[in-house]
Amino acid sequence: MFGSALSATANVLYAIMDEKATYFTYQFFAQMLCVIGPDVVVVTGYVYLTGVVGIGEVAVAGASLQFFIAFGFVCGPSLSTIIYTGLVQRKVGRGLTQAESKESPELLSSLRASFWLWAGIGYTCELKPLAIRRNVTETDDST
Repeated sequence: MFGSALSATANVLYAIMDEKATYFTYQFFAQMLCVIGPDVVVVTGYVYLTGVVGIGEVAVAGASLQFFIAFGFVCGPSLSTIIYTGLVQRKVGRGLTQAESKESPELLSSLRASFWLWAGIGYTCELKPLAIRRNVTETDDST
């Protein structure tokens, strides 16, 4: 829960970053959160799995967690690239050369759109553990 919030906050910092601001205004903290967020998710995921599942199921649970981590690493850059190139092509058009399009202000807005997407996905991922935690807490109180 905490790790995806850190990653989502890093994406928000990248999205609101002023291109004229110094490195230590937004980018430094966003890069720190980008590294800490997944580390927290992986470590707590493995600790949680080893505490919850039985001794014979640890390998399957660990492999499942590793699969979803790899799946996230594959889908993240792919979706960001699709959104980024789609918005750039729509805004800039096909008439510009590659050198001219690199200097276009539409590039920054397209990058910000992909950062906002991943911030939204990260904060949405916060809702499921909160709902599960609430349901677990309610069932523990009733027994």
